[in-house]
Amino acid sequence: MRRLLLPVLLALPALPAVACELKLEDAWIRPAPPTAKVVAGFGRIVNPGTVDAELASLASPAFGRVELHEMKTVDGVMQMRRIDRVKLGPGESIELAPGGNHFMLFDPVAPLAEGDTVELTMTLACDTEITASLPVAKGPMAGPAGTHGGDAPHRHHL
Repeated sequence: MRRLLLPVLLALPALPAVACELKLEDAWIRPAPPTAKVVAGFGRIVNPGTVDAELASLASPAFGRVELHEMKTVDGVMQMRRIDRVKLGPGESIELAPGGNHFMLFDPVAPLAEGDTVELTMTLACDTEITASLPVAKGPMAGPAGTHGGDAPHRHHL
């Protein structure tokens, strides 16, 4: 039986690895005065894949530090707090919008002006990195980071 099983196993095609993935859509960074030490970024993080994906960290060569923040009302007071990780199931997304969840980009390397573009890298828990280009703009726009995700369900998770 062993002699028969080994050739059969070796003849099977290799199964493709299912990797986690996230996509950044409609992302943009709000312009700020040249002396600003912090700016905000917005858009949508989408899991277009077939397995769970977990955002582990954010980085940008244009900033000293990048974090994901959530806005929440606690006892009638709006509070902002850092979110360390976000896990999205297949087809799920998280909206990043003014007054809600958003990127916080600290310590810009150089002043940013409307029309500039900033690279942002999302590192996933599965050791995958996704880099997107975010335009500096006064409002949402479909730019180099992507476009709307069609009919995928939009669930808000944190």
